[in-house]
Amino acid sequence: YFKAGIKLLDKNSWEKYYELTLHIYQGAVNSAQLCADYDTMEEFTECVFANARNILDKVEVYEAQISACIARNQLPDAVMIGLSVLKKLGISLPDKPGKIKIVYELILLKLFLRGKQVDHLINLPEMKDAHKLAIMQILTRIGTSAYYTAPELLPLVIFNAVKISVKYGNSVYSPYSYAGFGMILCGVLGDIDRGHAYGK
Repeated sequence: YFKAGIKLLDKNSWEKYYELTLHIYQGAVNSAQLCADYDTMEEFTECVFANARNILDKVEVYEAQISACIARNQLPDAVMIGLSVLKKLGISLPDKPGKIKIVYELILLKLFLRGKQVDHLINLPEMKDAHKLAIMQILTRIGTSAYYTAPELLPLVIFNAVKISVKYGNSVYSPYSYAGFGMILCGVLGDIDRGHAYGK
């Protein structure tokens, strides 16, 4: 259906009907990825990258690329694509952070959360900022791949997602970050009660 839609588009559809054309190509990329037709997916992906007006319009396609890497068990590639996209969105994460960096970021997060009650997090407003939602989307998407291939990166992924959620409101991606932070509090820091509260 998406291929048929693309054939029906005008030659100048990216200029004349940008939103429609973008959505059709995004759908084509996602459908091709789900069907494991990676050659077709890359063809449509290149078209989106060549014509999309901004990074936010490319995020869905980047996510499909990450999903394709995961489906093919190319987890390091999934992480690298995610880190590259995050950098374009203004979040720079090292691919191999050391313990000092992790501890430093944890201290910053704990300072940021000081005075904020865990049970109030559920009442935060809904996240509306499209830019922050895109960051959350990519952070969440690479989490599992980071867990298996770059476990030292996972805490930074979670810390950033928690900070963005608390600052800009909850999104569909926020529960992942809270649960991940709860896991770190319980499993690494031994703070069972607070970790349980975040998980809950």
